[in-house]
Amino acid sequence: MNLEQELRDHIAATHLPGEDTENLQPDDDLLDSGILDSFAIMQLVNHLEQAYGIVVPTGEIEPEHFASVSALAGFVRERQSDTSPDSPA
Repeated sequence: MNLEQELRDHIAATHLPGEDTENLQPDDDLLDSGILDSFAIMQLVNHLEQAYGIVVPTGEIEPEHFASVSALAGFVRERQSDTSPDSPA
């Protein structure tokens, strides 16, 4: 399963209970649609840090990172590359 699908599954299960994951498209606006609010974003940050071993600094919790599943996947990949052992400190 790819990262976008994992994120879609998690968001659908956590924030859209009873909805089919396929109803949530990678570019659907998660904020304007009301799927994610500030509390949901904080829950999602916690999930991302635990599930993907990344650190999300408070200053990087920006709406554009959480606007869609695609944007979120890009953000996770960016954070993963920033925390990889090969990254300069």
